[in-house]
Amino acid sequence: MSDYFSTLLGAIDQVATSEQQQWLKETLANLEDSQDLDSDLLLFITRARRFVGHSLLDSNADAISTAVGDLQLQSWEAGNAARVALLLKALLLQPARQEAIVTNAYRMGDESEKTALIAGIALYADDDRYKGLALDSGRTNSLILFQALATNNPYPPAYYSEAEFNQLVLKSLFMGVNTEHILGLTNRVNKELSRMCEDYYDERVAAQRSVPADIWLSITPYASEHGFEIMTKALSDEDREHRYYAAMAANRYRPQSADLNSTIKSRLDQENDEHINKLLSSFLNN
Repeated sequence: MSDYFSTLLGAIDQVATSEQQQWLKETLANLEDSQDLDSDLLLFITRARRFVGHSLLDSNADAISTAVGDLQLQSWEAGNAARVALLLKALLLQPARQEAIVTNAYRMGDESEKTALIAGIALYADDDRYKGLALDSGRTNSLILFQALATNNPYPPAYYSEAEFNQLVLKSLFMGVNTEHILGLTNRVNKELSRMCEDYYDERVAAQRSVPADIWLSITPYASEHGFEIMTKALSDEDREHRYYAAMAANRYRPQSADLNSTIKSRLDQENDEHINKLLSSFLNN
C-alpha cells in the first residue's frame, strides 16, 4: 500500500501547483499527528478537492498495478486523488483499524467523497472485505458514484459473483454508462447475462424506447438465435454507434456463422466509417 501511496502523490505533484502540493504535504503531516484520526480524516477528505484542485492527472501518469488489476489514473481529478491518498495514509498509520477507517470514511462521505473512495477501492482492498461498500455504491441513483464503481475499476470483476456482475452490467445499460469501460467484461460475460440483455433489448423496443448501442458487447458471446439475428441486423443500423458496437462485438467474440461472414463482407462495401471498417476487416482477416 505504501507504493500505491507514493505513486499517487507523484501523479498529483505532476499537475498540482506549489501551493496545492504544500497544502497536501502539511495535511498529511497533520494526519500523522492527529489525536482523532477518524474525525480529522473526514475533515481533510472534505477539504482536499477545494485545496488540491480539479486538474486531471497527467496523461503520462503511470497506471497502478494492484492486486486485482491495473488502475488507470488519467481521468482522476487531483483533488479526488488527494482524498484517496489521505485515506491510504490513514490506513498506513493505523493498519489494525483498516476496515473501521474505510467504512467510516465511506459512510460519512458525501456523494463526491464516496465517488473518490470507490474509484480507488482497488488501492486499499486486496480481498472482498469491502464488497459490501462496493455493492452499496452500486445501488445508488448517483451517476458519478455508480460510474466510479462500474467503469475502469478492477474491483468488481475481481470479487463480484456472476449475479452481482450481471446486475452491474444491466444497471450500466439502464443508466447510460458505457459498458465498454467495464473492466473484465470480455472474461466475465456469461449465458445468463446475454439472456438478460436480450430481454432488456426486447423490452426497450416494445416500449418504443432507444436501446443502448453498447448492449451488443453483452449479447453477442452467448446470443440465442434471436439475439444473433438482432446483432447481425445492428451491423446495418442507421445509427453509427450500433454499427460500431455490433462490429466490435463480432470482432471481439468471433461467433462462427456463414451468414455473419456474408453480412460483414456486404457491409464492408457500404460502410464509410473507417473505425467500423477496421473492425469488420479484422473480423474477416483473422
